[in-house]
Amino acid sequence: GSQLNAGLWLRYYLPYHLLAEVGYGTLYHKAESTFAQGIFEGKVTSDSLVMEVPFLVGGYLTVAERLYLRGAVGPAMFFFARSFWDIESGAISDFKADNGYGFHALVGATYLLADSFGLDLEARWRQLETGSLRETESGQVVKSGFLRHDGSDETYRLDFSGLSVSLNLCVFFM
Repeated sequence: GSQLNAGLWLRYYLPYHLLAEVGYGTLYHKAESTFAQGIFEGKVTSDSLVMEVPFLVGGYLTVAERLYLRGAVGPAMFFFARSFWDIESGAISDFKADNGYGFHALVGATYLLADSFGLDLEARWRQLETGSLRETESGQVVKSGFLRHDGSDETYRLDFSGLSVSLNLCVFFM
């Protein structure tokens, strides 16, 4: 599958090379898989979405006059974990998961093009796995075996964990 991320981050540079960052992000994941339920088999296309709010603390170093390196870690709240499945038969199902917590770690470099404008290259690792996925209307829990041929009885979860690399535009308020 493929995943897209979008976000808005507010970063505050504190004295003694410390920084704090809070943000609001949206993660979208599209995937195709096969399902097996009894004698029925087919394909499912899923569109999954989650919103997150990370709270990070870390540090920064001035490497050159306009180049800064930084790193930060912290928890992230996530909410609106939804998944929409388009099953081969034409049926569309709507699933949701409870709100929860994840974790972020990042390293990045910022180059100031002007006093209040810069470019940011960042690698961000997130651990974000939801609790059990449930049908929105009935509340019925989805089992992993529905999408695998191994007969698994575990519940199905949305997993947005992984590494992302981004190039960002930064505006500084001084």
